[in-house]
Amino acid sequence: CTTEHLFLADALENGAGYARRLYDKHRMQGLLRDYYDSVRETWESSRHSDCDLSCPDCLRNYGNRMTHHLLDWRLALDMAEVILQLDLNKDRWLGKADHVANTFSALCRASEMDVNPEQAASLSAVVLGGSRALILCHPLWHAREGLATPHQLEAKEALRSKYGTALHVDFCDIRQLSIRPQQYMLQLGQADD
Repeated sequence: CTTEHLFLADALENGAGYARRLYDKHRMQGLLRDYYDSVRETWESSRHSDCDLSCPDCLRNYGNRMTHHLLDWRLALDMAEVILQLDLNKDRWLGKADHVANTFSALCRASEMDVNPEQAASLSAVVLGGSRALILCHPLWHAREGLATPHQLEAKEALRSKYGTALHVDFCDIRQLSIRPQQYMLQLGQADD
């Protein structure tokens, strides 16, 4: 799987020393924890419920205008929880899975695709005519079978026990399904190879 590294450096050779100070693991974790604690409640509140990815009240500003499409407050909180070794709040994404599945299914039916939302064990799914299915998963979960979580595998088995083992099942990032539903409509509409 792909991993990333973050490198911090002062802009000048004899800079102010901020990079060296942030290199201290405890200082960096303390700063991240303080920021996480200061924004989590606001971002998850009902006053911020209209913000699907990011807005000027959470992450967007003039300085990052070229990357607004990449910013996502839910993912920011998820990554902070992972880095701080806190329990990952999966409900931040999976709590809206039924709504995403229903919306996607309605869009598909408007395009004359027989797609219906389903409950698959503890996860939501969408099924195309009993032949293909997408299981909606947390964005930080892997979509590959060998790296799937027990929740994903249980959901896949639940669907296959209902529709048969010939059912083609893919795991789908709920964030990507919300942003690019047309991509998944095409994926569902593909004939089995």
